Amino acid sequence: MTMPEPFQALAHSLGRLATSAPDQIKYLEALGVTDLVDELALEFDDLYRPRASLVEEASPEAAAACRELDRMLSNDQLGWTFADLESPQWQGIRATAAAAHSALADVPAGGSLC
Repeated sequence: MTMPEPFQALAHSLGRLATSAPDQIKYLEALGVTDLVDELALEFDDLYRPRASLVEEASPEAAAACRELDRMLSNDQLGWTFADLESPQWQGIRATAAAAHSALADVPAGGSLC
C-alpha cells in the first residue's frame, strides 16, 4: 500500500525521529549540522503543523502520537546536543515517532484527504 502524498514527507521526518541516535547523528552531519539536533524537531514541526487536521481526519491514532511528539519536542528540559540523543527523553521521542510513523503508514492511499 502506498502512503497518500500529503503524508510522505511527514512520514520521512517521523522515520528520522524514530531511528537510532547514531543514524540521527549521521543524518544531521550530512546536513552540515554540528552537535545540534533541533533540525530534527524543526523538520517535524514544518511538516506536521500544516497537515495536523489532515492527519486527524485520516488517522486519529497518528494524530494523537504526533500531538504527543510535538509536546515532547517542546519540553524546555530536552537536551539538543548529539550526546543528548542517548537520553531517556530522546528514547521516548523515538518510540513515539515510531508509533506515529506506523499509524500513518496504515492510512490507505485511496482515501479522501481534502
